[in-house]
Amino acid sequence: MPLVYECTPFSQCSAAVWEIEEPPEYFEEKLIFNSWEKDYLRNIRHPVRRRSWLASRYLIKILLKTDAFVELLFDINGKPFLGNKKQLVTISHTQQFAAAMIADEYDIGIDVEALQRSVEHVSHKFLSATEKRTLPDAVSNDTLLLYWGAKEVMYKIHGRKRLDFRDHMLVHPFEKAAIGDMSGMITKDGVASPCVMSYIQTPSFSLVMGMRQPTEVLPL
Repeated sequence: MPLVYECTPFSQCSAAVWEIEEPPEYFEEKLIFNSWEKDYLRNIRHPVRRRSWLASRYLIKILLKTDAFVELLFDINGKPFLGNKKQLVTISHTQQFAAAMIADEYDIGIDVEALQRSVEHVSHKFLSATEKRTLPDAVSNDTLLLYWGAKEVMYKIHGRKRLDFRDHMLVHPFEKAAIGDMSGMITKDGVASPCVMSYIQTPSFSLVMGMRQPTEVLPL
């Protein structure tokens, strides 16, 4: 299956989603690995996880429009970065989909979920009291998936651990549509960082993409 979605959600930023139907060998033939990546790949025993890791790596090469070696590394907090390219990068994957986004500047985050994934039973873990007050009593799972995706995106934008989904992140009210925009705020250690987000929901996946708003960090 080729790309199922590609877009430019923000200036100097591109994103894509791949529906994973191919075997791992399909992606391995299109990638170049250094020695530590070969060792890492050999240690991924679960076939679905192996395929997802490979697909997200391949998507990065597509977005960079290169056939050359691309080194994907992770910092001490697990945030991905490119060892031999200047662009910023973020990735997400499920059993069925892989998503990636690159940008020239500003911290970014992406989250892809199967639209069939149910998050209603865990909404108390990621919705703040403020967000609950703005939502109807009978909120749809599709809407909750966008809130979940937005929190995942802001977590990746922040890029550091110890960020609570309810206490440190806020999704502002928005009118839900198949394609739309959202905004949010990361509040941590006395500093508020606004984020802008874009989303799309198709019959098969829910995708949220975001970046730290290109303004100075706002003091509380």
